[in-house]
Amino acid sequence: MSQEYRYFQIAWMEGWAEVTISNPPVNVLRRDLLDEMKLLFVSLGKRDDIHVIILTGSGGKAFVAGADISDFPYLDPKKGRESVAHLQDVFAHVAGVPQILIAAVNGLALGGGTELALLCDLRLASEQAIFGLPEVKLGILPGTGGTQRLPRLIGRGQASLMLYTGRTINAQKAFEIGLVEMVVPQKELLPTGRSLAQEMLQNAPLSLRKIKQAIQRGMEMPLSQGLTLEVDAIEFLCGTQDQKEGASAFLEKRRPVYKGA
Repeated sequence: MSQEYRYFQIAWMEGWAEVTISNPPVNVLRRDLLDEMKLLFVSLGKRDDIHVIILTGSGGKAFVAGADISDFPYLDPKKGRESVAHLQDVFAHVAGVPQILIAAVNGLALGGGTELALLCDLRLASEQAIFGLPEVKLGILPGTGGTQRLPRLIGRGQASLMLYTGRTINAQKAFEIGLVEMVVPQKELLPTGRSLAQEMLQNAPLSLRKIKQAIQRGMEMPLSQGLTLEVDAIEFLCGTQDQKEGASAFLEKRRPVYKGA
């Protein structure tokens, strides 16, 4: 990928990419950063050779510390609606990539930062990570999935407690309530994410994509429809070369060589 980005640093590995948000000092979600984020993830979503994406923040202080609050005093109903619609559109493109998306939360994840982590498939946190949705303290509400994704992930009660109070929580509390899947020391955060990406890449890439699709779509369906979704995915995968390779490798007691076909 030859595209240069102002607010993102990208490291390319075999089968996966590491994307670092870089807007010092706390990676605030400026509008031009969001526009660039959409372009980046639209491009990433088209990459058949990339199967896992790790998303993190630059510096040791913040993953993403939310939106630029200096703009808030100038919001009126029209501007507020347009601003949130823009954010939701960008985040929909991030959430919509077919690759497995891992958030490596290295510090503050406030407002839009927590919402960005929520739309990822998995969330890893350093011991110094802080999560919160403090919008209620500013006379608004989380408008980029906070009131919708958070209750679906951690349950209505714990989500309501965070949303109604605007409290922040540390990484250990986030782990206890199911907001993150792992908590590790800061220096081990990215190595842990990379190791997890490499473990996933031992598996069939088309299976990874179909599993993500089944989870995302199935969560919004009745169970009976979700089970039909599984049947459809199995039908597709049974027509792939990788399915034959996986079965043959198991029977022959060797490591499979998947080609994503």
